[in-house]
Amino acid sequence: MPVRLRSPEHYSLLNSIHAWIFPDIQPVPERTLNSSFARIVTIGNEYVPLMITQLAPGGTLSIEFDSDVVTASDVKRKVRQVLSLDLDMSSAFDIIRHDPTLSNIEERIMGIRPYLADTPFEALIKSVLQQQISYRAANVLTKRLVLAASIVDIIGEVQVYQFPSATRILSLGANQLKELGLGYKVDYLLSLSKLVQQDDLNLEELRGQPYSTIRDVLLPLRGVGEWTIQATAIAGLGNFSVFPYSDLGIRNLLGRLYGKDDRMSTAEVQQLADAWGESGPLILYLLMCADVLNLLPASRHRGLKMHKRKQYD
Repeated sequence: MPVRLRSPEHYSLLNSIHAWIFPDIQPVPERTLNSSFARIVTIGNEYVPLMITQLAPGGTLSIEFDSDVVTASDVKRKVRQVLSLDLDMSSAFDIIRHDPTLSNIEERIMGIRPYLADTPFEALIKSVLQQQISYRAANVLTKRLVLAASIVDIIGEVQVYQFPSATRILSLGANQLKELGLGYKVDYLLSLSKLVQQDDLNLEELRGQPYSTIRDVLLPLRGVGEWTIQATAIAGLGNFSVFPYSDLGIRNLLGRLYGKDDRMSTAEVQQLADAWGESGPLILYLLMCADVLNLLPASRHRGLKMHKRKQYD
């Protein structure tokens, strides 16, 4: 019998997922089907296939999972974490509501909540793959990696996938990874995976840590720079004290929203976020997601996730 979980008011499961995942480029390892989202998640040392269904925004989440080890409470806890169901977003929406430029889009974006990677390792590897390319291109590369190295299972007659572990990425080797089209990033993936496999890098220990600690741990790693650390902190650790202000996509978006002839500078983006206080990075996240979903009147790239990765890591 499915486990049921109440969702926050207005919450849209598929909008929140599709802000990061293309419906036509799957599995990455996420899959979306009609009103459902499915993948294998990690709970403790167990790989658990699950499918989450929501029939309408704000509606109850119905969760199917397959495990003889983990409990329904374990699954609920994991889902709440990955879908950011407990994140207090009231301050961010209050600022949006009173911002003359953003107030008219509040209803369009209030169903979005941050979707987090299953593990910080997944977030780090995905962030490396996203460097310097569009979301769409990054999704293509991620799909190739998942199909080459993922654990596969079945739930509700749906085939589901796990993001490859460090061990499985290492098992592919440099030559097979290069055949996936990963280019120079192959060395980065292998280096990071080796550190994790040998327990020289424990990314789970970064949960709940301040950004300064996260940065100190990740910055010395090969292939990891400021942008990648910030993206990993957001997508893998739910840390919204930071944002990659230099991201070309957010600079273009804010330039359009605030009536500039050209994109905002990195300094202008940070200045705007600072004016919004502690909610600034989360507001930028919501705007980025809304632009990807074509929910904003200023969106130029209809149907395309074209945000570029400016910073070389």
